Amino acid sequence: MSEAGCAADERARVLHVLGLRFPGPVGLAAGYDRDGSCLIRAGDWGFGFVEIGTVTPAARAEHNPGVGRLAATLRALPPAARRVVVGVNVGADADTAAGHAWRDYAHAVCAVRSCADYVVLNFSAQSARALRDPRQRMRLADLLGQVQQRCAALPDGGGRRTPLLVKWPLDVRGADDAADMAAHAAALGYEGVVAVFDGAAAGGSWESWVPGACRALAQAQQRLAVIAVGGIDRVERALALQRAGAALVQMHRGFVAGGPGLVCGVARAWHAQQVRDWP
Repeated sequence: MSEAGCAADERARVLHVLGLRFPGPVGLAAGYDRDGSCLIRAGDWGFGFVEIGTVTPAARAEHNPGVGRLAATLRALPPAARRVVVGVNVGADADTAAGHAWRDYAHAVCAVRSCADYVVLNFSAQSARALRDPRQRMRLADLLGQVQQRCAALPDGGGRRTPLLVKWPLDVRGADDAADMAAHAAALGYEGVVAVFDGAAAGGSWESWVPGACRALAQAQQRLAVIAVGGIDRVERALALQRAGAALVQMHRGFVAGGPGLVCGVARAWHAQQVRDWP
């Protein structure tokens, strides 16, 4: 399939999620595009959005450009280059202690919120393991609250709003813990969860637990949009997540293996399923 082969009627493709207009349901997951270099071509590949990152306050050679440089890159992009929704995935520096991580997250969010369509606080990385500990939930809630307070103190940019989301890993036993985290996040004004599903953690039985975990997460917090990522290497898996309540999906390894053809196939099937589900 050619890169331009995913074209569809704009009115049929647009999804309204997080108060934003997504031109397609499939996003390029964080980890693939770390500096915004894919934004110009992402629409041709069939993506409706790109999540850049993970970026941290300090740059890391060949890993991330740092939030300051990325913000400058995004501000310099011509409007024609932003054909897709642009999310930025942020984290703490690797050497920052858990008790001080809120400062890194707050700095990163404040640096990019004016040039991103949405911002994700990433807690799925190994470096954030301490913050995921259920025994540290109040520390996590304090971190999320501190970030919100710092954002509220910034000029409103003419009324522009930038949704904040939390990225959280789920394993076979993790749906209840993720729902508890989501409750804290929703109470503090966060608008979504990027739910990371690891098929390997289920012993290869992705279909047996991922849709159920997604459904539990979506039902636990009706106010939060769920963006699902992980193991989406075929159309059927994306549709299973759609039926389970995911508002959008993201690909990384699936895109590497299946290319634009898989992205476009998921987008077409996603919209066809929506049409069938309409009353």
